[in-house]
Amino acid sequence: NVNMFLFLKNIYSIKFKIEEDTTTINIERLDNELVLKKNDNIEAKWLIKTIVLKVPDLLKDELKSDPNVPKKLKDTENIELTLAIKKGDHSLEKLSQNENLLYAYLPTDEKRYSLPILVNSTFLTSSNRESLHNDSKWNQWLFKSISVELFKWVAILVKEKYQEQAYRLIPKKLDIKNDNLSKAYNEGIDEAIKSIAFILSKENELLKVE
Repeated sequence: NVNMFLFLKNIYSIKFKIEEDTTTINIERLDNELVLKKNDNIEAKWLIKTIVLKVPDLLKDELKSDPNVPKKLKDTENIELTLAIKKGDHSLEKLSQNENLLYAYLPTDEKRYSLPILVNSTFLTSSNRESLHNDSKWNQWLFKSISVELFKWVAILVKEKYQEQAYRLIPKKLDIKNDNLSKAYNEGIDEAIKSIAFILSKENELLKVE
């Protein structure tokens, strides 16, 4: 799966040689687009957006007493959140269920969350990288940020060449009971719908839902 190399920033080419068989993966970056090739054949195209999030002071205070949070994160002022939209030949595509992956630079095995895009950030994962810590205030903040930032991106894309295709990426609420990450993601959707102008009017102006 060439997508596993999607968020490795400093890697542009990887060659695998097994006996007489050689496979080369090339990662081509151009502005906000990324193309993954295997032996010069295009395997996937992605539209990429990296957002620098400021860590809220309230969250910093909550993290001070959490022994599971590395000191590096407790002290950080900003963190990167990267969103990736799959590109078809002529359109943007919502991910199917089996493609929904959360990355902590390399893919995790977390498959409970049905998101329309790929997401990469410094998530706190279990030691085997199979799941995200559900009770982590850090992860909850990131999940809320995902839905808010996706609405902001949709508002940008809808005024560009992709137009109404961008509305395919509007996040839907997650229906997972007793799950703090789903709850945070859904709270972000509620907040975004109230605060972000993402509906394009006939006059080509962005309007809020209300």
